[in-house]
Amino acid sequence: MLFSLPLAELPLHPAIVHLPLGLSMVMPLLTLALLVGRRWLGPPAVALVAGLQVLVLAGALAAERTGEEAEEGAERQNVPHDIIHEHEERAELFTLLAGITALSLIAAAAAKERKPALPLIGVGALLSAATLAQGLRTGHEGGELVFEHGAGVERVGDAAVGEPAGRSHEGAEGGGAVH
Repeated sequence: MLFSLPLAELPLHPAIVHLPLGLSMVMPLLTLALLVGRRWLGPPAVALVAGLQVLVLAGALAAERTGEEAEEGAERQNVPHDIIHEHEERAELFTLLAGITALSLIAAAAAKERKPALPLIGVGALLSAATLAQGLRTGHEGGELVFEHGAGVERVGDAAVGEPAGRSHEGAEGGGAVH
């Protein structure tokens, strides 16, 4: 049962990765809205979008930190190192793209006039789409680490933590999935 676990033992990485990934999903739309609505969206909107991109970056950095801690556990569970390393490399590229996107949007927000800000917003829109694509690839691989290799899935006897006693993810009789 989830509520019987001490909070200190709950893995942070799966929870934290959702902040940057979720925000990165809306960032291309928000930056595009800045370009399309440039006549009625002013500097405060650009500053808000730049601030949200900084949150993407901060979340990505936090996810990297907690991912390093989760890596040790995955290695103890005999998850192949090359699969973990590939996920880590993709996460680092996601963080880099998030940072470059943030710089572009911060520069746009700092521009005194609208004309020099527009190309920076355009670059930010393209970079935010690239950040999203990289985030989706990274998240997919993270899911594979969990669902195909069991990374982070703590087992007690035959059952995974949180499953009813006596049942594993393969089914009570060792056959198909439990429904």
